[in-house]
Amino acid sequence: FEWIRENSGAFAALALRKQLLFLGDASGGMASLRAGGRQAATSPLWIAAKLLGNGFWLGMWGVMLAACLAALRAGVPLPRWMAALGLYFLYFYAIHSVFESGAKYHLVTLGILAVLFGAFADMLRKSPVEGARS
Repeated sequence: FEWIRENSGAFAALALRKQLLFLGDASGGMASLRAGGRQAATSPLWIAAKLLGNGFWLGMWGVMLAACLAALRAGVPLPRWMAALGLYFLYFYAIHSVFESGAKYHLVTLGILAVLFGAFADMLRKSPVEGARS
């Protein structure tokens, strides 16, 4: 705890890094592009593959955020099951990202995220009132 108090800025940066690593950067598969050192981490192919892998997850989070904001603007509450599943994910994320920060740990959350993404995408497709009834 003494190190945390003395290095609060470094601790905040480390905490943010662990949070991001927990969700994973999906670059494990792209590492095969560099097998044997044939591709530098700065090569256009490596950068494009990493952007594609990470862009997928960022896109999913963007759709879910857009659906939440649209529901809030329309004054429509989220269905209880969606809120419960979202809270479960946040609990899991808050607790486990402190102790486990490798990219592989985000695999446990894929099922939850897939269900939430489908539900949020469906909400965006429907009118706000119709989406709230589902």
